Amino acid sequence: MASTVKYDGLEVGSRAPALAVTPTLVQLFLFSAVTWNAHLIHYDDAYAESEGYPAPVIHGPFQGALLGRLLTDWVGDAGTLSRLAYSHRGIAHLGDTITFRGEVVRKYEESGSRRIDVQLSVETQKGEVTTVGKATIDFPA
Repeated sequence: MASTVKYDGLEVGSRAPALAVTPTLVQLFLFSAVTWNAHLIHYDDAYAESEGYPAPVIHGPFQGALLGRLLTDWVGDAGTLSRLAYSHRGIAHLGDTITFRGEVVRKYEESGSRRIDVQLSVETQKGEVTTVGKATIDFPA
């Protein structure tokens, strides 16, 4: 994928374009299948409600995968996502629109690579933060 992002054009404070996603029940079911996660809270309305949730729960790793997509869509083939870590702070449910954001917090050279560190967050349309994280992207020297 071609990208207009160049290492030289990035600075601390540069932001990836936000990615907003409203997952569907089919996506949650398929993600459960591909990750061998058979827990019904992710795709069965009645079961999720019986566990006290208003709707099926959007998987944490599904959100992590979309954080990876945010970054790789942003840098395209100009850079390589070399590190991604995230931690969940809240829950998003089916019907929520979750928005993924990334901001450069460090730009440096190390081990023959030009790198940026990116702070990540995921929040619902209500402004509730569900996930925070960090990533490192390497650019060829």
